[in-house]
Parts: sequence; structure tokens; C-alpha cells
Amino acid sequence: MLLAALLFLVSCSQDMLQEKDVENSQKRNDFVSAENARLRLIRILGQIEPTTRSQAALLVGDCTPLTKEGKPLTRSSEEQPACYTFRINNNTGFAIMSASDKLPELLAIGQGTPNFKDSTANLPDPNLWIVPDTGINVEDYDLVRREPTYVKLPNKAGVTDPRIKPKWSQHNEINKYLPIVRDETSHNEKDSTRAATGCVAMAMAMIFSHPNYQPTNYQGYTFDWDRINAAWSRPLLRADTVAMNQVAKLMLLLGNEENLDLKYRWASPTTWASDYDVPHTFQNFGFTPGIYQEYSLNAVLDEINQGYPVYMSAVDEEHNSGHAFVVHGAMMCITPVDVYSHTTGQLINSYYEYSYYLQINWGWTGKSDGYFLEGNFNSDAGPDIWETENPPELAKNHCNFVDNFRIITNVRKK
Repeated sequence: MLLAALLFLVSCSQDMLQEKDVENSQKRNDFVSAENARLRLIRILGQIEPTTRSQAALLVGDCTPLTKEGKPLTRSSEEQPACYTFRINNNTGFAIMSASDKLPELLAIGQGTPNFKDSTANLPDPNLWIVPDTGINVEDYDLVRREPTYVKLPNKAGVTDPRIKPKWSQHNEINKYLPIVRDETSHNEKDSTRAATGCVAMAMAMIFSHPNYQPTNYQGYTFDWDRINAAWSRPLLRADTVAMNQVAKLMLLLGNEENLDLKYRWASPTTWASDYDVPHTFQNFGFTPGIYQEYSLNAVLDEINQGYPVYMSAVDEEHNSGHAFVVHGAMMCITPVDVYSHTTGQLINSYYEYSYYLQINWGWTGKSDGYFLEGNFNSDAGPDIWETENPPELAKNHCNFVDNFRIITNVRKK
């Protein structure tokens, strides 16, 4: 089956992703089994409460698969479940887990026992699950969201911090070994400039800076990553010519024909690249190619929780601008929600809402870097949560990335 991936777009970071039609032989099924849902719930419970994995496992009881209408799924049915309800905390509470990777892992959690005695009855809305037989309709609820708690991921001991240090520019000597390109829109041959590194090469270089990667030798060229990471900003890199030359050489090597095969030109300037060349470039530098796939929040969180940054690309609203960048951290937001009877004011239920913020390094000298609410990647508006108390300026590249999200995961040392 052919997958036409729209990676042809001029990037805000002065890079262009080429369009290609390729055979997608590894298209993933988004279905989540009951066992995988159970394991995910155990992990989430361990993050909510300071408990060990084995203790969290004891909190999870029976599982009931549910249809998309919210009814218990019979064993004779061939329909795949839409979600699962698990009894937790000695049957005093419940958790609703998604059966699809296209939805958040945890849909709802709270107190109460759904009534399965009537197999034809619809279960309450998972987002407003209440103790049965209260006789209160949805319209009679008042929801009160309390102060949320933010948990940085990964939050487990012994896991390498996935965050990367570099805040480099695609110009300013980092491109010193790249060719001179002429402005194709001008008739004046003097209208020329040094080519930009391109966002694809920049994203790979930033990933290489992480301790889980750091190739030290490629075709006789060596890299001192301690020194390179010490020169993490544009001023520091300019001040250390040894680190500068090593990073500039890495950018040249990444663009070679056997690697990203970058097409240098000037229309901003722009540099052409393709996501499809990234996996074999990882291989050439001594790593596994990873898994190139459509964006999945769960896949990103799995990598972050293991201590690995994630290569990601997307296109904007107009489908004429694409960009490659790095997700290198995450934050889970846990919001307690109380459900009150509008009539009596009585508390009838409590549950938690979960949302995630992804930490993004855009590759623009730190501009617009920070935590973005998952699914809302507008670099012009800036992050929802800044990385520092004194945030840098916004990128203002007219880029609101909304479509064709792709990621590369599971890149490991051979």
C-alpha cells in the first residue's frame, strides 16, 4: 500500500522536506490489547501515587471490555473493544483505559461501581462516570476542576534525562563548510549566501548530542561531545572554535549523498531534505534505523520515559511549510475533578483528567522552545509552559503545525 506523505514543504526553519511516495510496509495497528492496557494503567497508577510497580499492579483488578456504545462486550462478539474498565483499589474505584493508540491511554478514573447486571444498559459517559442509581442526569451536574499537579517525565530513578542542551542556529558559522548558493529569484550573480544546515540535519545533530547517542567517530572524523555540549548556545559555540568546527563538520557529513542527501539552494535560503533519509543516516552513524511512523502520543511518551529524545516532523495549516524538530521531554498534568449535584450540592463523584505537554526544541537558537499542550504545536504563539523563568523571544516564523505528524522512535546503539 502506498503512503503519500506530504513532506514537500518549505520549512519555517529554512529547510524543505521533499514529497515521496513510499511503500508503508510497517503500518501499525492502533489497537491496544487488554493486557497492554493493564500494563499502561499500572504505570500510570505508579506515577499518580508514590508506589512501586508491584504495589501498583496489586491495585488493578478485573477488566471488562466495552463497546463504543459503552456496553460490556460479550465473549461471543467479534467486535473489538473501544475501551476497558478496570476495577482498582480493592474494587472501590474504576479506571477507563483506551483500546486505541489514537486516544489518550487513560480516559477517566474515579470512585464507583458500574452496574453490569443489565447487559443491555448503556454505561454512564466515561468522562462523567458516577455511582449507579443516583438518578441524576448529566444536565444536573456541576463540575469543579481543582488545582492541577504537573509531573515531569520521566520521573523514575535510573532513567537518563532525555533533554538535550544545544540551542544552535542553522547559520552563524555552524554552516561554514556548506556550499555557497545563489538566489534563484535574482539575476544578479552576486546575490549569494552560505547554505543553511536545514532543520532535518539540525534535528539529527541535536539528537546526536544526547548521552544515549553521541557518535564519536565517523569516516575518520571525531567528536568531543563533552566539549560540544558545553558550547550549547550560539555565543558559547562561537567562542570555542574547536567545538564550532566539529559541529560544522557534522552538519556537512549529515548532508552528504550517502546520508540525508541535502539539496542546498537559496530562496530564503532553503535546504531540501526528506524524512525518509533519516533512518539510514542513523544506521550510517552506528545506530539502528528506528521506526518511522505516524505520530502517536503513546509512542512519544514511551521513548521519553525510557530516556530517549524523539525526532518529529509536521506541516502547517496551509500545507506549504514543513519542519523537523525534537521532542525531548514531557509533563503530565493531573487535574482533580469533583462532580456535584446541581440540585442538592452533594458531591457524587470524583475523578482525574489527564493531559500531556511535550517539550520541544525547534532548532531556532531556543526561540519558542518549551512545553506545548499535546496536539497544539503553534511555534508562533509559543509554548504553554516556558522552560525558564526568563523565556527567550518567540520564533515568529508563521508556523502553526497541525498535520502530517511523523516521528522516528526506537533508535538505539547497535
